[in-house]
Amino acid sequence: MDGDDTTDERAVNMGRMMRTVGVDPEAAFAAGLGLPMARAVRKCSRCRTVAECSHWLADPDHADGDRHGFCPNADLFDRLRRG
Repeated sequence: MDGDDTTDERAVNMGRMMRTVGVDPEAAFAAGLGLPMARAVRKCSRCRTVAECSHWLADPDHADGDRHGFCPNADLFDRLRRG
């Protein structure tokens, strides 16, 4: 996979991850969280666990029992979900 494909996959995965864990991406930006979200985008764009992320997202039951602790944005997404 070349760099551009990985970058595209990371961008898609970020939105999918947010929705999967119960965070509305548009609402997060609209709520004045532009800077934290910009940081999240940057973290995702540099993420080294893109394959693990894609695999986790492909499992509809997330049967491995692991939440999304591999994700560099897990803490932010958890805070956003709790509101």
